[in-house]
Amino acid sequence: MARSRMLLAALLAIGALRVATLGAIPLIDKSEARYAEIGRQMVVTGDWSMPQLEPGHPYWGKPPLHFWATAASLRALGFSEFAARLPSLLGAFLVLFATQRVARRLRGAEVGWLACLILASSGLFFTLAAQVALDLTLTACSSVALGSFFLAHGQPDPRRARLLHWLGFLALGAGLLAKGPVLVALWAGTLALA
Repeated sequence: MARSRMLLAALLAIGALRVATLGAIPLIDKSEARYAEIGRQMVVTGDWSMPQLEPGHPYWGKPPLHFWATAASLRALGFSEFAARLPSLLGAFLVLFATQRVARRLRGAEVGWLACLILASSGLFFTLAAQVALDLTLTACSSVALGSFFLAHGQPDPRRARLLHWLGFLALGAGLLAKGPVLVALWAGTLALA
C-alpha cells in the first residue's frame, strides 16, 4: 500500500510538472503552429464544420476532432500556448487512465500505477503531452477502445460489459474523427493478434 502511494505521488509530480510547463515554451514547429491556427480560425470565424488555415482556405489534411478540441480549449481559456496544448495533455491523461485500468486488471493496483509512471516518465510521451499534435488524440482513442474491449471481456456483470463495449465503440468512432481509418486498422490488427 505504501509503495502504491509512492508511485502515485511520483506520477502526480510528473503530471504537475507537465501542467506547469505546458505554456512555457512557444509553439515550436510548423505543424504545431498550423494545428493551433486551425483551432483559432474555428473560434474566430465561428465555422467549426470546415477546418481552415485562413478564412476560405479549407484544410482537409486531417480529420477534425483534435481541431475541435483545440478550438474549444482556445475559446474557453483564451488564445495561448497553454490552451492550444491542453487537448494533448487531456489525451495523455486518458491514455494513462486506460493503461492503469488494464494493468490493474491484469496484475493489481501497484502494477497499474507502476505502468502509468513508466509511461508518463518516458521522454516521448512527456513531450507529446505538450504539443499541439494529433498523436495523443489518436493514442487516447485507441487506448480507450482497446482497454474498454479488454475490460469488457470477462466482465461478470453483463450490464457493465455492455457499457464497456459501447465505450469502446464510441472511442473507435472518435478515433475515426481524430486520424481517420488508421485507428480501425490498428484496433483490428491488435484483435487479430490477440
